[in-house]
Amino acid sequence: MSIKLYSNQKTYKMAKKEESLFYVNLEEPVEIRRNILESSKEIVQLLQRYEKIRNIRVKKSSKITDLKKQTKEIAIMVAKLKQYLPKSGLRAPPAEKGETKVIRNNPVKKIDRPPKINKLEAELKAIEDKLNRL
Repeated sequence: MSIKLYSNQKTYKMAKKEESLFYVNLEEPVEIRRNILESSKEIVQLLQRYEKIRNIRVKKSSKITDLKKQTKEIAIMVAKLKQYLPKSGLRAPPAEKGETKVIRNNPVKKIDRPPKINKLEAELKAIEDKLNRL
């Protein structure tokens, strides 16, 4: 085959690519396929865990920034409150350490899954179905 783009150009010949096919006989191809699918399944599960951890980190950083903003607001409010209170030399007695209680009023909310995790779960289900068919 020769290529000539314009009339004043030289003709160039393209060399044919030699393709050679090799076939290899696999012993126990079903077992090999099963192993490959199981490793694919593990990879998808690892990706799901990674996505969950990444989402948790993002939420954690946003919660930390919110907490920092709230502590700054509280510090400003305390400073304003101190301006309005009368000045006295009296101090409150220190609180005992054993009486500290933690009260939680907010119930734990269910977290919405991002679409990437749903896609990974679909792939995982497809791999499991292929494994079950073997």
